[in-house]
Amino acid sequence: MLSIYTWTAYNTMQAVELKVEMLCFHSERRLRKCLSKLKGVRSVEVELRKKKVTVRGEAQESKVIRTLRRSGFRCTPWCDMTDLLLNAYIQRYQKSFLFVSNGVS
Repeated sequence: MLSIYTWTAYNTMQAVELKVEMLCFHSERRLRKCLSKLKGVRSVEVELRKKKVTVRGEAQESKVIRTLRRSGFRCTPWCDMTDLLLNAYIQRYQKSFLFVSNGVS
């Protein structure tokens, strides 16, 4: 007898957002290589200036964090408060980091 209901595989694709301490582009390359070996990772997005890493796929957040920590990276889960603090810091100190030309070349 055929059933009206069919079982479908639910898409377990999720995004894991982390704050990762990175110093340079070499760290970014090492991070990408490390995460690409992890089972279930589909894509890795890195925002070096924000120190934010977004991992998309079926990998669990705990496994992603464990893999990064074993590779020597300091990482914590990304939260909205991190974004707020980062934006407040940039707004406060942005003027001191700008290069002001006095017209002399």
